[in-house]
Amino acid sequence: MGRKRQPRFIKKEKIIFCEGDTERLYFNMLKRKYNGSTVSVKAINKHGQKGTKLISEAVNWILDHKKKIDGEVYVCFDDDSQKQDELLSSLKLAREHQIQIIYSKVCFEVWLLLHFQPATSLMPWLEKQWLFDSLSKELAVDHYEKLKATDLTAHYEDRIITADTNCQLLTKDQDLSSKVILDQVPYTNLNLAITKIFEIDSF
Repeated sequence: MGRKRQPRFIKKEKIIFCEGDTERLYFNMLKRKYNGSTVSVKAINKHGQKGTKLISEAVNWILDHKKKIDGEVYVCFDDDSQKQDELLSSLKLAREHQIQIIYSKVCFEVWLLLHFQPATSLMPWLEKQWLFDSLSKELAVDHYEKLKATDLTAHYEDRIITADTNCQLLTKDQDLSSKVILDQVPYTNLNLAITKIFEIDSF
């Protein structure tokens, strides 16, 4: 079991826009774990937008709600077989609007599986179905992909240190860049994003 943390206050407001229920449930678990009362999690991908369109939707949401953000805005999305030029455009658009990208290649499940095992062989980690099948085994469920709207976060909550360790082995804590997008290797910067969002030095 992870150590019980003393109550703490996150100084800066954070808004996280994400693609779907899996990400929303995970970040809400982190809010409870790290006392994230100033962190808002919003699933805004109602029409299947990806990359640039998802970032544009986040920008429009802020403008529509006339929300003054005295903090940071994050958009969490996957590679999801998007064209590289579209992903590079997403990175450029986010930087223009001071939006932080939380990015996984090929999908968010790369980060989830790192809670249980290291990426010792890289190629399977680029196959979405292999990731789903592996999570089904680790979680002892049938057809993980059919449970993506189900709250499975209790399985992850006390394994975040393991996920961080395995993520560091995989990415060497490399920041998201055009090189990361172009390289055909699995990647996620969830561990780096979580420390920034919840203002923690370690898990």
